[in-house]
Amino acid sequence: MKEIIKKVSFNKSGTGGITPKINLVNEWLSDMGVNDNEKEVVLSYNKENKEILIKKK
Repeated sequence: MKEIIKKVSFNKSGTGGITPKINLVNEWLSDMGVNDNEKEVVLSYNKENKEILIKKK
């Protein structure tokens, strides 16, 4: 499994809400079959291990 370090961006909305964002590696998304026509992914969070998992729907 390949790992890379990414920074989380925190964008502030006009109403003061904050939205975290992470840019994903395009090569990985392409390999998963995620593209303009197939955009849906499933996110899951393992609280015990503090891990986020992304899978194609």
